[in-house]
Amino acid sequence: MRFRAIEDLRGVLTGDLITPDAPDYARARRVFNRMVDRHPLAIARCRGTADVLAVCAAARELGLPLAVRGGAHNIAGYGTCDGGLVADLSPMRGVRVDPATATARVQGGARWADLDAESQVFGLATTGGQVSTTGVVGLTLGGGWGTLARRLGLACDNLVAADVVTVDGRVLTVDREHEPELLWALRGGGGNFGVVTSVELALHPVGPLVTGGLLIHPVERGAELLAFFRDFMADCSDDVSADVMFMTAPPLPVLPTELHDRPVVAVFARHVGAPEVAVKELEPLRRFGPPVADLVGPLPYVALQRALEMATPPEQCHYWTAGYVPDLTPAVVTEVLGWARRRPDPRSMVVVIPWSGQIVRADPAATAFGQRLPGWLVHSLGSWEDPEVTESGVEWATSMGRAIRAMGSGTSYLNFTPEAGDDRLDMFYDRDRLTRLSQLKAGYDPDNMLRFNQNIAPDQVAATA
Repeated sequence: MRFRAIEDLRGVLTGDLITPDAPDYARARRVFNRMVDRHPLAIARCRGTADVLAVCAAARELGLPLAVRGGAHNIAGYGTCDGGLVADLSPMRGVRVDPATATARVQGGARWADLDAESQVFGLATTGGQVSTTGVVGLTLGGGWGTLARRLGLACDNLVAADVVTVDGRVLTVDREHEPELLWALRGGGGNFGVVTSVELALHPVGPLVTGGLLIHPVERGAELLAFFRDFMADCSDDVSADVMFMTAPPLPVLPTELHDRPVVAVFARHVGAPEVAVKELEPLRRFGPPVADLVGPLPYVALQRALEMATPPEQCHYWTAGYVPDLTPAVVTEVLGWARRRPDPRSMVVVIPWSGQIVRADPAATAFGQRLPGWLVHSLGSWEDPEVTESGVEWATSMGRAIRAMGSGTSYLNFTPEAGDDRLDMFYDRDRLTRLSQLKAGYDPDNMLRFNQNIAPDQVAATA
């Protein structure tokens, strides 16, 4: 059919069309980050590919901006827009695991909790976000770091195939035999090329029981801990995943009362190998200090994946940035400690992440994802509840990210970077990758309808040359 008005969608969709006069519009337009306050012209709740095709056609024919919402967890709020149309895939949360091929077919609105629950029935998993409410597809398209990345590579490295609806109304099966160049782009090129209605991911034996938890130290030991942690991670197996977090201690009964609501430095340690191997390999990390609280122990993999959700709750303001450095030199450690001391709110954190293992061993030519050199990802995770903190919180996060990048290669991680713009794409892609991605964009979305993302324009290279 021809779309002459947005209301024409209502008679075509199998899902709901939510417009500003609907009683649930205020709730439907919200995303994970409370800083994002946008008012789309309509939100189309898609139940399947036919609905996505209809939404793309309506946006194209009516000349409307088009945003695609999956898990709605993107920190920049790319899953919504002002005055445009939102293809909301949140009703499409189906997951089908095939244990014979060790793969999972995951719909575009599914979250990592959905996938983990289904795959763990068979003792299988793949690299996913550390917050289980994150959308599977969005995280994967941006690279996809998580607990299993040192062992299994990034989520994009485990992307086998995808179903994609293009803005001109084609339905594509994308894999190594069909549209292989597009498969390469989806592995780290973001949501620039089409609406991904499902992905197929490779699964691997993991769990159901793993080992993990927090090791908490006084913040005054931060420099000493980072020096030890650097050497520890250099020698451990890929089954170990651990991050150092400068944070505020929660008022938990297991912690000494004098630490409650005080700055601390913690190691979030995980081991996905056999329990007896985990005990032996994590022992030096648990012995260091010793920690004032050792919360490491056996737990289900699905519980491990939800362990940090209290630290990043929805309906708060969030602003995150990051930067890669090749080593934790004394100068980098001093910089990290300085920014940790200046956290704008007790909910904010500084996280130091080892960038090693299979992340950097994966074939760099196989994906659009560009950061394959070993080193460290330093993450400013700004979070606060009081909107009056927003100005200082954003300034803290952006300034820290800028300072860290200046000490390294100037690059960052796509999923941790809310800033957009032509001048920032070199944080994620070298010129050859960007040229290739821009050419693909020109083929699949020449009018740049899908621009609510870390946007690669069809003429990107020429524009920035």
